[in-house]
Amino acid sequence: MNFKQVYLHFFKFVNKETKDIQLIKIKSDDEFGQMGRLLNENILKTKTNIEDNQRLIDEVVNISHNIDNGYLDKRITSVSEDDTLNSLKINFNSMLENLQNHIEVILATFKEFEANKFTTQNNIDCNGEIKDLLLGVNSLGSEIS
Repeated sequence: MNFKQVYLHFFKFVNKETKDIQLIKIKSDDEFGQMGRLLNENILKTKTNIEDNQRLIDEVVNISHNIDNGYLDKRITSVSEDDTLNSLKINFNSMLENLQNHIEVILATFKEFEANKFTTQNNIDCNGEIKDLLLGVNSLGSEIS
């Protein structure tokens, strides 16, 4: 393929109009051949980055579906060269970890209640609905004991 065809096909890939890329066929080692090789390298690098980004996004979607079904045990493991996506990954995983830990504490308290131990009080540093839930569990234990 010539430069123009490769260039146009690359943007079809970037715009998700095609799933693959085309590279320039290098026929010389002059300055144009060197530029073609450099363009091919950057097309391949960009393709890899786009695919890595998509893998991470797909993983977020899949984990979100798991959360919808009540499971909090999965984490995003995909990596990306995109700092914004990596920030999303770190924050999403941290949120899941904290939520899972809070729920585990609440479940442990209910296990104590099953054993007729109603004096357990939770002192987790949190806010919002999770704090309200913990206060409610603590209040329930106090009322029963």
